[in-house]
Amino acid sequence: MLAEVAGAEGLNSAANPVDFLRRNQELYDNIDSPVWRLAVYEPVFGGARYINMGGAPLVTELIDMLGIGVNDPILDLGCGTGDLAGRICSLTGCHTTGVEMNARQAERARETAQGLTRGRLEIAHADATRWSSFRQFKAVYSIDTLMLIPDWPAFLHVARRALSDQGTAFLATVILDDGLSESERRAFWEEDGFVALLRKPDAERQFTDAGFARQQWTCKDEWALACLGRIDAALHAEQQAIRHMMGDAAWQNWVEINAVYLECFRSRKLTYAMVMARP
Repeated sequence: MLAEVAGAEGLNSAANPVDFLRRNQELYDNIDSPVWRLAVYEPVFGGARYINMGGAPLVTELIDMLGIGVNDPILDLGCGTGDLAGRICSLTGCHTTGVEMNARQAERARETAQGLTRGRLEIAHADATRWSSFRQFKAVYSIDTLMLIPDWPAFLHVARRALSDQGTAFLATVILDDGLSESERRAFWEEDGFVALLRKPDAERQFTDAGFARQQWTCKDEWALACLGRIDAALHAEQQAIRHMMGDAAWQNWVEINAVYLECFRSRKLTYAMVMARP
């Protein structure tokens, strides 16, 4: 299914919309399985159901950089289960709109929204590359989503149109640094749906073309390495329980793909980038 990367933009031309949605559902419909709880949520994020590599430090940095406060209108593109958006609402009292294309994830996000005691979270089940709103937002953020999006231009144009002229966008994504082998690309597509891994100059151009003239890029590889290291330790500490509940093959697959990620970040084939972008 994984073809050669198309041109300088680094987009996977083989992942048409049908393939893309199906793969997303296969990978992310079942994020409440025991292995996610034992290897990710509990040991890495203290029980929070985050699917990103930044965790609590990312939440703090995001709130501080965007200056989010009570009643501020905020947009989360690719909100997943809504746990991250819900945490930000609870800490700040902001009003967040979350957009999520995966139906089961959107359903979970609505459940998250119903449990909030501060702030407000509204969920739109929609493809973020096609979503639109008459409302403009003080801030737009997207966390660990861009590498799952085959159409960066459409996604970034949605973000720009939704953002007020005085607003700020904050995006976290995995990008290429020193290149990947085809086997590594295939592994990241098959295991996590990474359909678009761009090199930084190409990513910067995509932001500029979408109307983000001012950009500030920061490398946060230490967050990625810490996250992956904790997952590796948890996989081995909980090996018996995971093998019992999920089977030997599932445990082995998690160990192997996590090791590939660790090697790629350590060797700087991949980098975990934070982008502050303004018109």
